[in-house]
Amino acid sequence: MNQKYLMGMAAEGGQAVVFEAKASNVAAFISQNRMAPELLICTLDYKMFLTARRGMIDMCPDRKFLVQELLPVLVPMQTGQVQDMPLVLVPRESVQDEECPQPDWNYLRWDGYDNEKFEKIMDGSVLLNYEFLGETIPMELRIGRDGTLERVLMFDDAADPYQLHNLAPEEHPALFAALCRELAVLLRDNDDVWFREGVLSDVVPYDTNN
Repeated sequence: MNQKYLMGMAAEGGQAVVFEAKASNVAAFISQNRMAPELLICTLDYKMFLTARRGMIDMCPDRKFLVQELLPVLVPMQTGQVQDMPLVLVPRESVQDEECPQPDWNYLRWDGYDNEKFEKIMDGSVLLNYEFLGETIPMELRIGRDGTLERVLMFDDAADPYQLHNLAPEEHPALFAALCRELAVLLRDNDDVWFREGVLSDVVPYDTNN
């Protein structure tokens, strides 16, 4: 765990809450929402950290934090050995400018990326791939702390296998729009946190019928 703050959501369409990234707060959030069919905890810039269903942890790729810090606090609360700890919230607006380091866990596990593939993505050797007219087009969207689009990377793997020449969206608007539509469907169908929060909704058309 290398984050200072985390953000939790426990109800569809509900408000996200922010708290310090401590095991006690994570355990308290899970315990307080033990009846929620699903809850998620992510970084302030929407990178997944943990999911749980009805109080039981479903996935948490940060095994060290899970085993050494979280479970020793959470399990006694779940079994009634100790009372629930209080959840100490932080006003969301107070962390608006907080810098988020790159997570030190595989936050793409929910998208089916194993640790080996995740490491390749992190070192820049591979991006997320999308299909367009039979061609594979890797694309990455990077958002800023204010939720706006900071950077777009797109490459034509057939013509540019070493990914040396970025396809700028302003020079390839049709391609960028098509990939954003495909991304919107993927995020919507998986009930992703980007879809829930409407991240980049001015670029990614979540209301598409495709």
